[in-house]
Amino acid sequence: MYLPLFQQTPVNVFVFENVENAEKMRQELIGKNPVYDYAFIDASSIVSVKQIYSAIMRALQAQLDGQMKSKTLHTEVILSLSPKTEISSALRQFGMSVKSTKVLVVKINGTLSEAEEEAHVDEIVQGARLSFSDETFQKLADMKVIKKNYKLDAAAMQQPLGAILSAIALRGYS
Repeated sequence: MYLPLFQQTPVNVFVFENVENAEKMRQELIGKNPVYDYAFIDASSIVSVKQIYSAIMRALQAQLDGQMKSKTLHTEVILSLSPKTEISSALRQFGMSVKSTKVLVVKINGTLSEAEEEAHVDEIVQGARLSFSDETFQKLADMKVIKKNYKLDAAAMQQPLGAILSAIALRGYS
């Protein structure tokens, strides 16, 4: 897929549940294995595709402006999900942990075709692939985790997407 402001940048997003090998994937990420050059996100902290699109757009814009806070574009996507500016905090709250069973995988600027990328991710992630849709995230979202990560009050919890998108857009501005 291509995002409106970045028509030359291919983006692939995959969602999995019942993931059985999160610990192995995390070890490969820490070891900087190039086969795992993706953003691995805990899908329980996502409520909508708009949340992911916003984070990807923010990361791509930061790269374009030379304003990335992290070393890689995929880590910048995870940081962009966070309302905080600390990379370690963003990775802890939004990145895949060894206990994650719901995982969202993002690849930006991949050299493989969409079908090849899909097959490659299916080899890496041992889980059931789901559609990238709001319906999927409604099923996977853990509202307690989302409330904690975004510090949402009772009013914001009625319509959390607006508050979350605002937090993504305004991170770093105070």
